Amino acid sequence: MNATTPHPAVGVDEPARVLGCPICGSGINLRERAFLYGVRICRPCEHRFLIRRLMAFALDLLLAVFLVSAIVEPLIARLGGSGLGVWGRAATSMAPWILLLWRDGFAGHSPGKWLFGLRVVTIESWHPTGFWQSFKRNLCLLVPFAVIVIADEVWHGQPRRGDKWAGTRVICGKHAHCRPFLPSVHICPTCGYDLTGNTSGRCPECGGDIPEEIRRLIPQPSSPEGVTRSRQAALRA
Repeated sequence: MNATTPHPAVGVDEPARVLGCPICGSGINLRERAFLYGVRICRPCEHRFLIRRLMAFALDLLLAVFLVSAIVEPLIARLGGSGLGVWGRAATSMAPWILLLWRDGFAGHSPGKWLFGLRVVTIESWHPTGFWQSFKRNLCLLVPFAVIVIADEVWHGQPRRGDKWAGTRVICGKHAHCRPFLPSVHICPTCGYDLTGNTSGRCPECGGDIPEEIRRLIPQPSSPEGVTRSRQAALRA
């Protein structure tokens, strides 16, 4: 009798179809289409990250509106009050959105992101953004109805158009050492230093311990050509 290939029981998932969430470690089924920056994660982590971003944006917007009502509107009243007409009302309505352009320039934090444990970093160096990167990533907010497009991108776990243009990404500070928040496994999550070839388990730049999740995946160059330019300069020194 010829051997037959066994089939899994109906309604029972194959073990290979269950993975561990790279953020929380809980099991996820491959049938779940929950992705963040192209990495499959569990639904609860997807929802928590989404809620954090939405709440941070709402808080930043409310703070901007409060600052405008407390500073800009009295200033317009002093300059001419109702005499400014349409221009005065237009300036008042646009002022909160203009303030939001620079909100992520405080070491990668806005007030809302700081409160909810989020940070904006540059993809190239993984350093916190400054005011110029914040301006570039948020400039699209001035386009009419752009908030709808941005909300759709965030909802589907994709980088915003502004993030693509500015070369930035929003990460969760608590899980900065986990995928999908790492652009590369050999970048220190604390200072952004290139850890290629590191065997000590400690970052030589900031002195922090390298998480085990990163330490296992650090590439080890077999020749000087495999070492980055920054590390070559250190070796020559």
